[in-house]
Amino acid sequence: MFLACSTAPTDPVGGTPLQSHAKDAPTDYRSTIETWTRKDQGYLDFAQSFQAAATLLSRAVTEQQVNLNAENLSWTPEQKQEARQKALYDLQGQTTFLLSLYTDKDEDNNLDKKDSIWNLILEVNGKRIYPESIKRVYENRAVLLQKYPHINVWSRNYIVKFPIPTDDASNGAKFTVTGPIGNAHLDF
Repeated sequence: MFLACSTAPTDPVGGTPLQSHAKDAPTDYRSTIETWTRKDQGYLDFAQSFQAAATLLSRAVTEQQVNLNAENLSWTPEQKQEARQKALYDLQGQTTFLLSLYTDKDEDNNLDKKDSIWNLILEVNGKRIYPESIKRVYENRAVLLQKYPHINVWSRNYIVKFPIPTDDASNGAKFTVTGPIGNAHLDF
């Protein structure tokens, strides 16, 4: 008997690789995302209890995402410039992460709820900062996979914003996801 398996995420209905549903992102985009993404996972009784992957939306990531959106949506130069200016302006007052979280129990994956079992902390220059907002991402999965190739079908995705300029966090920060089923320490 021969059994085969693949580590590529697949569509639970059709079994086809999910990456095939999205246009491939350029190589330089992917390498920028990899540079600004950190992952950690925890185990309980020999089983994975959680996995966290966070991408810091740094200036480099933001520039790449504006370029990708402009290409995908056929923006005019004016639309691209306007989107770029807004995105760079937002970086001046906040630090944003795309956080992908998997938990072995669905009810434990609830970062956007008031009674969440998780606590998120960003440490920058010895100062602990707590999120000003956590929002679950409901964007089309194919679009998300193009932007963040590390996400998977088993995780929930969140946009987490901290009230500190992105440049401060880009020069050395520790993003901690902590709760009763484990702790993830992600150094940027």
